[in-house]
Amino acid sequence: PSVLSLMHPRLSAGFEALALHADTRAGKTAARRYLLGLAPAVNAANDMFMCKAYYRQLSAPSKEEIQSVGAEVPCLLIAGEDDALVPPESTAELHALLSSGAPSEMHSVRATSHQLMQEDPEAVNALLGAFLQSVYARPKPKKTAKARASAVPDKSFASQTRFSSLPSEE
Repeated sequence: PSVLSLMHPRLSAGFEALALHADTRAGKTAARRYLLGLAPAVNAANDMFMCKAYYRQLSAPSKEEIQSVGAEVPCLLIAGEDDALVPPESTAELHALLSSGAPSEMHSVRATSHQLMQEDPEAVNALLGAFLQSVYARPKPKKTAKARASAVPDKSFASQTRFSSLPSEE
């Protein structure tokens, strides 16, 4: 067994302490008791070598990269009001960076933490539904000449590329 495997129970307990709202950890409702019972099984299913691989390749985008996404793509941020893993201040900072062009929204779900999708799925689904409806109701932006030009395929690339290594369709 690896060191991470030996640490798995302690890491899982630490994650649960930070990721689950106090009401969930206290089992205040039947749904929250169910979620509390489910958490150890979910954590046990996460092999520690996968966590190590995930963190090894993890890199944060630059502020400029985040702003460029916010300028082009409508963004929705939904945070747990009591998230101890990603504090509300961090979500607000990200929202400020994403608010550079395309519409963006930030919402906090009451009485939830990092696992808000599990702790209050109805609230999360309502926010997602309303956001998607608002995005699809917005008029589509007209493409600029530059955007139209970039949408035209580069025929020279296609003529220079050989796809002989692709399997034949038989």
